Amino acid sequence: MTSSSGSSGTTSAGSAATDLQLQVVVGLADGAVEYSINNDWTQLQGTGWDSGVQCMVVNWLPSGEPQVIVGLENSSIQFYNGSTWSQLQGLGWDSTAAQLAVHWAVSGSPQVVVGLSNGAVEFYNGTGWSQLQGTGWESSVTCLAANWNADGTLQVDRKSTRLNSSHTVISYAVFCLKKK
Repeated sequence: MTSSSGSSGTTSAGSAATDLQLQVVVGLADGAVEYSINNDWTQLQGTGWDSGVQCMVVNWLPSGEPQVIVGLENSSIQFYNGSTWSQLQGLGWDSTAAQLAVHWAVSGSPQVVVGLSNGAVEFYNGTGWSQLQGTGWESSVTCLAANWNADGTLQVDRKSTRLNSSHTVISYAVFCLKKK
């Protein structure tokens, strides 16, 4: 197996193996979230959510600690800020959180786009939620990507679905759907 940098994972004479610090965050079907530095595992969340982790996005702080957004099977969205968990969304969507795209704001409050298994797409702007797409697609969101402006706001153009020469910035959101 090779690492993402393309090296074989072995070290040659004169290089320090201790320079590599493998950090991993794992979300489990029982709802637990585990964190590892060089195979030294720590539990960030036990099984108290009573719902499995469906999707997850991690941001690494300069200190090396992870910030984590977790989408659960019961539609709840949880945020780990590096020390404590908080709930961004409760159980109100009635659909599994299938995909996440996250903008990690300097202020510490993430912005989150969530694709749901019922085809809806929801947006958290750091303080509240709004719906970007209802359930009219009648298909699960299977992949999602979002683009943010330089000021951290989500680029959304509800008026136009085609680009022309007057567009100074090309914005996009990509939704992949799975037919039911």
